[in-house]
Amino acid sequence: MKTFDKKLREIGLAESRIDSVVEASNKMHSAICRLDKGNLALMKKYLPEFIEVAKTFGQYDEFSNSNFDIDASKPISTTEVVERLAVQGEIDADELFGGDV
Repeated sequence: MKTFDKKLREIGLAESRIDSVVEASNKMHSAICRLDKGNLALMKKYLPEFIEVAKTFGQYDEFSNSNFDIDASKPISTTEVVERLAVQGEIDADELFGGDV
């Protein structure tokens, strides 16, 4: 199982700091994923390091980076969920994951 807390242990982060770093990173990831196109563009321009925190957390978080059922008919990836949200106008998947703003 690939998890962010496991990655933090692997790099040697103090055990007493892991929970707070995971919690803060999870909140950043959630906040970035909820941004509309205009606000996402502002974050990428002025605070790109926040985008990197969200990306890094997503790479190691088992829920953000795993397959799961939306309607129980077929498993889909997080990328597909992000793309569906982009189609609905909530976020632009290419912009979130490296495209130009």
